[in-house]
Amino acid sequence: MDYVVSDNFPKFSGRGSHEITNSSDYTLENGIMYTDIRAGKDENRIEMGRKFDIHYKLFDEEKNKIYGKDKNDITIEDLGAGLREGIKGMKSDGRRLIIVPPDLADHQHEKKREYAIYDVTITNIHRDHWWKHVV
Repeated sequence: MDYVVSDNFPKFSGRGSHEITNSSDYTLENGIMYTDIRAGKDENRIEMGRKFDIHYKLFDEEKNKIYGKDKNDITIEDLGAGLREGIKGMKSDGRRLIIVPPDLADHQHEKKREYAIYDVTITNIHRDHWWKHVV
């Protein structure tokens, strides 16, 4: 874990308490919180139907890395609910720390009633070509 993620990692008041004592930059209505570490470039943003490449690492509440993945040529619909909601609006080369509550996390975290913490980088957003939409 690099220092940027470590510095922005949520601080929990106690094991299993689920009370976060430091705040993120943004909290969505569904309880997902995030901090933009790097805004990204380009005007292209993640949106429904647009293909992109993503690199992410998943951590538990104690900063233990569970796994890291690279996925290429996917759409937002290919991701789980929490990650899908957390990356909306990201730009190419953007990096975001996303904190997903247990009820929107993957099965492993939901079962343990733990938050899932993602370190996400959008490595590329594919440009749509107009001729793909001509019938």
